[in-house]
Amino acid sequence: QWPGASTGDLIWKLLAGLYGLKDAPRLWILYLSSFLTARGWVCSKWDEQIFYKKEDGVLVGLCSVHMDDLAATGRKLVLDLLCKELQTEFGKDKPVTLQRGSYEHLGYRYEWLRDGSYTMDLNEFLMAQAPVEITQSLQTALLDKEFSLLRGINGTLSFGAGARPDALG
Repeated sequence: QWPGASTGDLIWKLLAGLYGLKDAPRLWILYLSSFLTARGWVCSKWDEQIFYKKEDGVLVGLCSVHMDDLAATGRKLVLDLLCKELQTEFGKDKPVTLQRGSYEHLGYRYEWLRDGSYTMDLNEFLMAQAPVEITQSLQTALLDKEFSLLRGINGTLSFGAGARPDALG
């Protein structure tokens, strides 16, 4: 229930996702995914937030998604068409813009090269992780802060280990 809603005898039936409700992010990504796949983009088998597009077996576009923030790289014509389609579908109140060329998104560094290939890495993200100083001996339990820091590094390394460019599909 949202502020100002009556608690009387009325029952509200939502016909679409509503910003702020707990299932809104899931409904949004399902809608966006169907929008992209209907236009020839393929969802990565390894990361549901990465979409790619191929033409005649050649990679021509790459798009990463985080909530309502999309980052894309690829051939100019592919990106121009994507931007136009996104503007038509979602940009009724404000312009849709694409950042072109190299960019960072969610820790990944993407770079589209002149020969049509691309690079994708997490090097800067992984190297920015600070070392953890353990003050206890190996025979004593870790302090809560040490445990939390080590758990964070473990998560970062696990994330990095799954970030293989050849795993897009």
